[in-house]
Amino acid sequence: MLEEISGLIHRLDYAMEQDHLSAYQRCMILDMAKLVSDRLTERYRRVRKGVKNIMRGRVIETEASRIYREGIKEGIKEADQKRLKQDAKAMLDDGLEPERVARILHLTVEKLEELVGLVTT
Repeated sequence: MLEEISGLIHRLDYAMEQDHLSAYQRCMILDMAKLVSDRLTERYRRVRKGVKNIMRGRVIETEASRIYREGIKEGIKEADQKRLKQDAKAMLDDGLEPERVARILHLTVEKLEELVGLVTT
């Protein structure tokens, strides 16, 4: 079983190097393999210890999950900002005053101007 786990890790590393697999996907596969190996080796403490030694990357797996979650949050934030900009431009194009648009979108007039590149005189 130790050889299979070691081979799996090498194949996953290779797939990641070839850009066929992300670091997050690699870590998730290893996490699932760890769960399976734990169930299979419940009664065999020495084998389980060997598997854990080979799969010692739990900190890396947690780091990958954290990076993934932060990426999702950043993507959502960027999408929200893009949508806010689109909404502001649409309202201004419809003839609403910048002060009213800013109030509707809960922005300051200065932030609105910065967001849409508005130049006021």
